[in-house]
Amino acid sequence: MIRILLVEDEPTLQVATARAIRRTIPGAHVEVVDTAIAAIAAIAREMPALIVSDFDLADGSKGGEVLAYITDAAPSLLPRFLFVSGNELVADLHSRVLMKPCATSELAATLREMLAATEWQVAA
Repeated sequence: MIRILLVEDEPTLQVATARAIRRTIPGAHVEVVDTAIAAIAAIAREMPALIVSDFDLADGSKGGEVLAYITDAAPSLLPRFLFVSGNELVADLHSRVLMKPCATSELAATLREMLAATEWQVAA
């Protein structure tokens, strides 16, 4: 089973994004966390296939902390890391960014593209 880590602090977006991921990747297990510390712990516990992260999180932590962790501890995850954020500064931090609000079709296409570069395959 493919495991995807979703780092999002807004409950409505947690539900909507997790649903969109599951529709794009049938059978995927989506683990939802709402802080950078929880995301880093989840990555350390078990490497996900993909990470989809907001930038500004409710506890004051940043998705950039997660990106910095994987840059140091798991650089193989960098091409499988996606920011989905309303903060325009994220474009300066990472090359794979979708700005909120983004269409579900745009998220689905990006996830498929990211997985195409891995051993995971998703039906179109």
